[in-house]
Amino acid sequence: MSARESMLPIMSQNDGKHVFVSYVHEDDTEVDQLCEVLEAAQIPYWRDRKSLGPGDAWKAKIREAIRDGSLVFLACFSDNSRARRTNRI
Repeated sequence: MSARESMLPIMSQNDGKHVFVSYVHEDDTEVDQLCEVLEAAQIPYWRDRKSLGPGDAWKAKIREAIRDGSLVFLACFSDNSRARRTNRI
């Protein structure tokens, strides 16, 4: 059984749970492709551009998405992310 196959039952049993996708916006194109793969596999994910609305308290929403709903924290590292200064949420 592949890792993806073993994850699907876990994801479907935990309604409201998701993969939290962390990335820098310079990597939008690559992260778009990653999210397409997650969608094709029917794996729910939380991404700022999909899950935040205008006027949302984004820091609080991100904290909540990580603490309360994520089964997996997927950190997308790249040259762009390494070049960024660290900002704490």
